[in-house]
Amino acid sequence: MRAIKSPKGIATIAALALINLMSLNAVHAQNLGSNLSITGPGAGADGSGFSDTKLVRDGSTSTYTQASGTTNQRVSVKWSSAINFNTVVLRESGSNVANWQLVNNDTGAVLATGSGIGAARTVNLGAVNMKKLNLIVNGSSPLRMAEIEVYNASGSSASSSVASSSSNSSSSSSSSSTSSGSLMSCQEANTVRGFASLGGGTTGGAGGTSVTVTTGAQLVTALASKKNNTTPIKIYVNGTITPANSAGATQFDIKDMENVSILGVGTNGIFDGIGLNIVRADNIIVRNIVVRYNRIGQKDGISLDGNSTNVWIDHNELYNSLNVGKDYYDELISGKGEIDNITLSYNYLHDSWKTSLWGSSDTNAYERRITFHHNRFENVNSRLPLFRFGQGHVFNNYYKNVLETAINSRMGARIRIDGNYFENVKNPILSKDSSQIGYWDVGSSDTNVYSGVTWEPSTCDGESACVVAGPNVGSTVNYTPPYSYSLMSASAARAHVLVNAGVGKLKGCL
Repeated sequence: MRAIKSPKGIATIAALALINLMSLNAVHAQNLGSNLSITGPGAGADGSGFSDTKLVRDGSTSTYTQASGTTNQRVSVKWSSAINFNTVVLRESGSNVANWQLVNNDTGAVLATGSGIGAARTVNLGAVNMKKLNLIVNGSSPLRMAEIEVYNASGSSASSSVASSSSNSSSSSSSSSTSSGSLMSCQEANTVRGFASLGGGTTGGAGGTSVTVTTGAQLVTALASKKNNTTPIKIYVNGTITPANSAGATQFDIKDMENVSILGVGTNGIFDGIGLNIVRADNIIVRNIVVRYNRIGQKDGISLDGNSTNVWIDHNELYNSLNVGKDYYDELISGKGEIDNITLSYNYLHDSWKTSLWGSSDTNAYERRITFHHNRFENVNSRLPLFRFGQGHVFNNYYKNVLETAINSRMGARIRIDGNYFENVKNPILSKDSSQIGYWDVGSSDTNVYSGVTWEPSTCDGESACVVAGPNVGSTVNYTPPYSYSLMSASAARAHVLVNAGVGKLKGCL
């Protein structure tokens, strides 16, 4: 399995070049001010895997420092004392960077991540302070970084397509160039955010082989090829996968393997009556597939278990039916055991009694860390998520027509909840039905919108470990996730999610 890395060793950024006449004009047009990587106190540079690191701060795009490898290559700018800044301009000589990350070397905090750099990438970080800034990149050879420019811009119009606003502010606004009512660019859609951006990053099958399957039997064969094989693979699903065409399989095990992407083709990647089971797996991506009506195998649409790390579940549609008994189907997406660094984003989960359970019982005590952002939950009963133990972050999701409960924090879980839109929802936030309560942080000023919601304190009658958050919602714990993120207003998030969540939105991006 891939070694788990600390944020300081995460694979994700490429550097770039600075000041010929054209770039000088661009910098001046943005009023960024002095390049602190050159003029800051005791300014210097170093790196791991790069030679001549001083060339990232020499003010010339015609010179560059080249990496000796292609994975987790680091180049840094540093100062003799901590400086304040808010904007970074990265410049690459060439276009071989696949993904990148900016990291505060002083604290290990991940400030921003993205895919590709090219001639110039401007990243607006918000106000930060540090002595050393790391740029960590993955890609193909040669990786050549020309410049890392650092500015403390005053009134700068510079913006970034990378999620990079400070996670310390519950009222931070989006730095995305995408308007709330339009489709994201591929660059934005392919950026991993939240916990899956940590611990080495999540790249799935990028940079490896690819295969297209149309039946479950072919998928079984493709996954079997990954046993004891670390070469990344993208598996494209272009057909309806059913138990009947799956050669006796009752689920598709992504088990004891790493570096795998399962990707639907257009709107054709459908799992009908059979699901995915991710166990003891690392660096896994599942995108743009439909999963429905599963009652075999683990009985969930997508399930995670057993030391699985760095899993990104994005732009999928999962559903069952409310026209059956509550126990007829199980979860749409669930996780248990010692899983970590998981992100669920831009999924459309609907028509389900049991939707998303994390922690299978009050004794399944692991410090799971899960991010839920920009998902659409509609016509569902509960578990959005049901979260036991660990740390969660639920931001910019859209909830509509929830019959019983939405976010249920239990067994000491700490969840940051901000910028979500709850519409016609019963009990949007609460702790119920476990032996210990869980907690939530809505920030110093609640940024969630509650439209037509119903709070039922009576749901706690007869329970000692039960708290309903509303109608006067406040925080019960202080919790800030250990990464930077860009927060839309709840109303903007609603419009954005309705356009972007689900399958068929990633044409040309996979």
